[in-house]
Amino acid sequence: MNDRERFVSVARGQATDYVPIFGFPGAPGMSWGCLRTTHEHLVATGMPAHVGGCYENWRCRDVESWFRYWGTTGPIDLDFGLAWGAEGIRSTSREEDGYVIIEGEDGSVTREVIGNADIYTMPEYRVYPVRDRAGWEFRKARTTPRQFMSRDDMEANCKRFGQPHPAAGHSHRQHVRHDPLADGRRGRQHGALRRSGADPRHDQHLART
Repeated sequence: MNDRERFVSVARGQATDYVPIFGFPGAPGMSWGCLRTTHEHLVATGMPAHVGGCYENWRCRDVESWFRYWGTTGPIDLDFGLAWGAEGIRSTSREEDGYVIIEGEDGSVTREVIGNADIYTMPEYRVYPVRDRAGWEFRKARTTPRQFMSRDDMEANCKRFGQPHPAAGHSHRQHVRHDPLADGRRGRQHGALRRSGADPRHDQHLART
């Protein structure tokens, strides 16, 4: 069975070859791998070292071997974006008393543990980015896209997801595996301003605190 057939069978209460660990955008759990310290512990307690899925600095390597070993199904998403080119919000970071302090040009202040990309604990939001109407207008101006995909390109991209899957023998929507954990955490790589680039998918995720 492929991922789609397996999901449909589980959703309908039908028999399946196995019940996978499902991950969904915004809540992937461990379906898409794990942070470095967890990965090291799994290897130390018996998982083969060749199994990938290890996040380092919010980027995951060889996630397919993780899928195969654990029988997980990662979140899915389209592989293109419709808008990009927002200016973004700059931020700077410094270490202070055993923590990383992140200050944004929107006045936000966030504190998190050092090495949070490897262990991850919820950051402490000391000053929120939007505190009044002026803060909202500033954020809206900096995060509003400046460029948009043309109608023809939208239709061309969408058509790719309506073609018959070569292994399935019938038409159904095809999806590209998407990395929600990296997207959700990528904004915490403070100190860099995201600007428009060659790939519009990369510009949807703005620097933020």
